[in-house]
Amino acid sequence: VDSPNRSSARGHGIASTIHGCLCPWLEGGRRLCDKGPQGIADMHCHVDLYPDPIAVAREAARDNIWVLAVTTTPTAWHGTRSRLQSFENIEVALGFHPELVHTRRTEISLFESLLQTSRYVGEVGLDGSPQYKDHHELQLIVFGRILSACKRAGGKVLTIHSRRIGRAHV
Repeated sequence: VDSPNRSSARGHGIASTIHGCLCPWLEGGRRLCDKGPQGIADMHCHVDLYPDPIAVAREAARDNIWVLAVTTTPTAWHGTRSRLQSFENIEVALGFHPELVHTRRTEISLFESLLQTSRYVGEVGLDGSPQYKDHHELQLIVFGRILSACKRAGGKVLTIHSRRIGRAHV
């Protein structure tokens, strides 16, 4: 898939080559690639941030790429999920990006209420960059609530954002 910076298949997403394996994190251990001996899985793609998310989804389907479409807020998850639900190769993760926690803090309750409807969670985590230093305590609280809710629910697959975070921050 063409990305804005062409540095990877999905901008800054992580693509992993899977050689004919059954992947336990996929519902029912679906095979990633039915057309050949290997398939590609992008475990972190902000499909909804592309100018034409449907075109990106179609291209990924055509190229037999399984995509975990991460979202940045619980509200964004609703729209992304409804737009991409017809693509069998895409799972949409319920997210709450740490860079947005301080402006969307009230969405944590929405996140917790939606968690039962998504096996995949992301992008969530902590960001220790200087511009978010003043919001670190709030990030810790929200991330703690997310982890606790995931633990209670069980069976979740998470993609975690961790930038400039060391032991002193956790």
